[in-house]
Amino acid sequence: MRHLFLLRHAKADKAMEDQDDFDRPLASRGMRDADRLARVLPAQRLPPLDLVLCSSARRTWETCERVAPALSPKSVVAEEGLYATSASALLSRLRLLEDSLQTVLVVGHNPSLEEVTRLLVGQPLPDTFSPGTLAVLEVNQRPWAELAHARLVNFLHPRDFADFS
Repeated sequence: MRHLFLLRHAKADKAMEDQDDFDRPLASRGMRDADRLARVLPAQRLPPLDLVLCSSARRTWETCERVAPALSPKSVVAEEGLYATSASALLSRLRLLEDSLQTVLVVGHNPSLEEVTRLLVGQPLPDTFSPGTLAVLEVNQRPWAELAHARLVNFLHPRDFADFS
């Protein structure tokens, strides 16, 4: 069984007047949410990660640095193409994954993450895909090039673990 984790970056600061959207850092709340998610993940009994694909935008990278270590990734790769990508482009990228990979985390942006999750699951999601939300999917298709369906096994929204210290 393969697993695909889709994590929307945590809450980001509003862009400064002369700041590019790409360079927006995490807000204080985003840092807290990402840290809480990292503390919650070990209790979820998720398999270790073979690969983390992370948008190279600052807020996604900061989220990744806080969350990914809780899942013991073998490899973390920043990909500029994951920033401002469409759902179809994201799905195409996932279909290019090496078949040896069993567990992959994508740290990215909406609306592409939410759209890909809904497309793969084939039904409405249990909640909004707010900043800091993680969808855990089981994938039966082999190879990755045939990725078309998945089963949603967990959907962690930041408010679900807001009281977790």
